[in-house]
Amino acid sequence: MGKRGPKPKGRVDTAWCPELAYAVSLIAADGSLSKGGRHIDFTSKDLDLMRTYCSCLGIADITIGKKYSGNKQNGTYCRVQFGDVLFYKWLQDIGLSPNKSLTIASLDIPDDYFLISFVVSGMATELYIVRKINDGTIVLL
Repeated sequence: MGKRGPKPKGRVDTAWCPELAYAVSLIAADGSLSKGGRHIDFTSKDLDLMRTYCSCLGIADITIGKKYSGNKQNGTYCRVQFGDVLFYKWLQDIGLSPNKSLTIASLDIPDDYFLISFVVSGMATELYIVRKINDGTIVLL
């Protein structure tokens, strides 16, 4: 007996490019993978960052929802959650997993793309993709 249901379509193109590397860095820093093996979630207070994230993954048609904190000082967050079994599996293959904060060791990212992260004002994590050019020059994208 074969597998049930339709074959997964794969919304996200997993060919490495600066946009994909940036989105992966955001998922690694502030995103999460569901335990169900399908959904990817990313939450931020920054609506422009959410739009950039969606654009980088080619999912600009996904609705950016709202998430409310129980703490009134923190207020409302923007949230994107979408299902893509193939992208989820690919994220696992490069080193992400559910409960990543307890399990992450390193990410398998091509040498052309590596991440620099730093903390701004002790609160928000800003992530940038840096590309190594053949002559060794480093360019901030």
